[in-house]
Amino acid sequence: MRSSGEGAVKLRPVGKPRAEPSAAARSPQEAARASSQRARLIGELRRALLAEFGARAIYRRLERLARDGELARVLAGFAQEEERQIELLRASLTSLGAGPARGSLRRTLLAEALAWTSPLVGIRPVLRICLEAEDTSARRYAYFQERLAQLGERESALACGELALTKRRHAQALYAWVENAPRR
Repeated sequence: MRSSGEGAVKLRPVGKPRAEPSAAARSPQEAARASSQRARLIGELRRALLAEFGARAIYRRLERLARDGELARVLAGFAQEEERQIELLRASLTSLGAGPARGSLRRTLLAEALAWTSPLVGIRPVLRICLEAEDTSARRYAYFQERLAQLGERESALACGELALTKRRHAQALYAWVENAPRR
C-alpha cells in the first residue's frame, strides 16, 4: 500500500468538468483539434440561436391564433422564455468570441407560415412539430453543455444546461396539449 506521497492517485471530485490544458501545455496537434472543435461548436450554437428566433416567432403567432385561453397563456409564457433563451445564447456566443445574430427574417417568416397553417389543419399537428423541435433542442443543449464544460467554458456550459431544462419543460407541456388537443 502506498502512502499519500509519491505515486498516489489524485482523484478529481465527481461532477466537476476536467479543464482543458493551457495552450502552452498542448501539442500543436491537440491545440489545432481543440480549436477546430471550438469552431464547430460555435457554428452549432449559431444555428441553435436561429432556431430560437423561429421558436419565439411561432409561439407569439400561435398565442394569437389559439382558441383555448389556457393554451394561449402557455404559449405566451413560452414566447417570453424564448427571449431569455435568446439572451443566454447571445451571451454565450459573445463570451466565446463569436458575433451572435440579432434576428433571422427567414426563420421568423417560416415560423409564421407554419403557425398560419393551424386554422387549416388544426393546432395539434403544429404543436406536435413544436414538441419535436423542443425535444431535439433539449438534447442539443445538453450536448453543448457537455462539450463547453470539456473546453473549460463553465459559464456557457451552465447557460446551456439551463436552456436544456427549459426546452425539456416546454416539450413536456406541449406533449400534454398534443395528446389532449381536439382532433380535426
